Amino acid sequence: MIEKCDYSKIRELFPWITEHNKKCVISPDLDGLLTSILLSNFLDWHVVGIYTINDLWLGKNHIAHSPEKSSEELIVSNKLIFVDHDIYRENIFSVGHHLLQWSNETPIPHHTINNKSLNPNLLRRITKKEFNRKYPYGTFHFLLACFSAWGFLKDFDPDDEVATLLLHIDSSFESSIKYQDNAIDWLDWLGGSEDKSPLYPICRRMLKFNPRVIIERFKILANQFEQFGLPPRRQAAFDNPLDKTKWIAIKKLIKWFEEKTGWKSNMIEFPDEKFIRYGVKRESNKPNKGIFENIIRRNPFSYAIIAGGGDDGFNYGWLENNPI
Repeated sequence: MIEKCDYSKIRELFPWITEHNKKCVISPDLDGLLTSILLSNFLDWHVVGIYTINDLWLGKNHIAHSPEKSSEELIVSNKLIFVDHDIYRENIFSVGHHLLQWSNETPIPHHTINNKSLNPNLLRRITKKEFNRKYPYGTFHFLLACFSAWGFLKDFDPDDEVATLLLHIDSSFESSIKYQDNAIDWLDWLGGSEDKSPLYPICRRMLKFNPRVIIERFKILANQFEQFGLPPRRQAAFDNPLDKTKWIAIKKLIKWFEEKTGWKSNMIEFPDEKFIRYGVKRESNKPNKGIFENIIRRNPFSYAIIAGGGDDGFNYGWLENNPI
């Protein structure tokens, strides 16, 4: 178990996360979008599709495909990496941050064999038994810290607008306020309290974010989202890549972020592409040990424990073999 983030060990165990010119599939929201820009700018990764949990959309002209291959064979043969997702396959790469294990005595072999699943909860062996200790930030924050430790980032110093946007990813600021002890624990593990950390510029700004400033900064961000054509105080989700109106708004957000950071994205023009689309048989259930173990035995394509209780706190699904 890694007690404090050992970035050298992560790079050693998961060397694929630093490889160049990879093709990736992202989550259709703010975390997936901004993480893809981080990967595109520093490693020349190329976004070729999105996984909405209900559907997998792949740009037909950006991958090698044939009618004989199943959906998973297509993913493996193209060496696609899923970003801001946790894929339960020992031969498919993914980097995400969801809670994946019921207890340390409950095996999840496809996530723990071959080091294909990079996930901070798995690194720290945080399970459902310690639900209140689960990772509270986004995939972006985790990889930002990793990239800095590996020497990819130079002079990263976001202004107040970008810092507020980064605090908004996956409602990270709200989670930090609500679950303060856990947020501090993870921030210390990531090294965010240290002045050389890439997270420190964000944390430093929070020192002057008194209640009024917090309200003002997030109001400015909400107004900015409205100017882009996006719902304010939301996560810029775009579940339908064929929605041109939504994509225009997303493009404005991407352009603004590129201008602010100097980073460059590399993704397909979603509405104008021809897609191969696979459906997902999606289900939810109670986060119950027996149910969890039964579903794991059935090998879902992806899953996550998203709540400590309730009738839909455990979400999972199977990818269809043939395209829609």
